Amino acid sequence: MATTLLGNADIGLFTFYASVHPTDTCGNNGLPVTPNSIKILGRFQKLKSITHPNLCQYIDIVRGKHERLVIITEYHKATLASLIQTGEYKDIFEIQTLAYNVMMGLDYLHFKNIVHRFLSPEYIIE
Repeated sequence: MATTLLGNADIGLFTFYASVHPTDTCGNNGLPVTPNSIKILGRFQKLKSITHPNLCQYIDIVRGKHERLVIITEYHKATLASLIQTGEYKDIFEIQTLAYNVMMGLDYLHFKNIVHRFLSPEYIIE
């Protein structure tokens, strides 16, 4: 069933620790009243609801012990950066199509009031 949902994508797992934000207030036990991981979980729910043919799908997020978060996403091996290195994009029509698809994905994010703050060839997939 997962292959139907993912199409030609693989599953990617990313893990990180949510650090305590300096403006978080602490309770009597010394722990943040609203841990950063809970804030991230709330923001992730918005990202998880985004579905567009020109954007990767966030599948799920799991909160573990000690503010550890595991994000499960679609994963594609071929990026624009890797295709540029191999010289696969030589035809102007292919480049125009890719640029159009990137703009359509960004336009959808803009419509949802989301800003991609680190757009680079490594984050554009084929």
